[in-house]
Amino acid sequence: MKQVHVVLHGGLGNQLFQIFKSIMCSSEPDKYSINLYSNLLKNYSTAREIEVLNFIGVGEKIDFKLKNAADILLDLRIPKVLQQIFRKEIVIKIPWYGVVVDGYFQACRYYDEPDEKLVLAISSIRNVMIDEELPVRKSKFLNHIRLGDFFSDDAACSKYIKNRLELVSSAADIVTNDETLLYSTMDCLGVTSKYNVIETADYSAYEVFKAMLGYELIITNGSTLAFWAAILSGAELRTSDANHQALFDKLSSILV
Repeated sequence: MKQVHVVLHGGLGNQLFQIFKSIMCSSEPDKYSINLYSNLLKNYSTAREIEVLNFIGVGEKIDFKLKNAADILLDLRIPKVLQQIFRKEIVIKIPWYGVVVDGYFQACRYYDEPDEKLVLAISSIRNVMIDEELPVRKSKFLNHIRLGDFFSDDAACSKYIKNRLELVSSAADIVTNDETLLYSTMDCLGVTSKYNVIETADYSAYEVFKAMLGYELIITNGSTLAFWAAILSGAELRTSDANHQALFDKLSSILV
């Protein structure tokens, strides 16, 4: 079985894109052996964890192995060097080592595989991520507002919150990663009582993901976690990230 080595980046949503791309690179159609290399996660200003391991473990179709020891070949970041040269993310194949996935891979152009393989990959991820039936739909709409490092400062965040609240119906539930700033902005606008905020400050990333599964429509501003919640639950997605929207439209069209 061909080994696939994944250099993990970012939080749970980003890591799921890396897992998805890794499955696409596997030589086996019904069994995947994926090595998760986590050494770079400690370099983030905000601490990152190997969040996929919190719930995936070892599944029937995906065999995950954690690589804790330093790996000189992966530390060289060869795919990232090639990305600078060719202006696109590249998967490299080393005959005696395996496949190296080191990137984000969040655009349609990285998924030219046959529809059947894409569907199988999504099904494989869903089988190990969601271990029970999907929840009954709580509401038609989820207004997911991703703040923090998406904006330059709190003033920019507050301005964006105001614009989002004006555009989205108060019937939508709200989830955000900065509830303090959200409530502060809503109080200033005098609209706090109009909206239902799902408080997730104490949730793990996976618990936030699970909370997103019960909606028919998820509206977000580029959240990768919201992207995967929509794909894996069969919800509709509206996102400000053009790459995410195009990839969602492509994948959801073949999942029907």
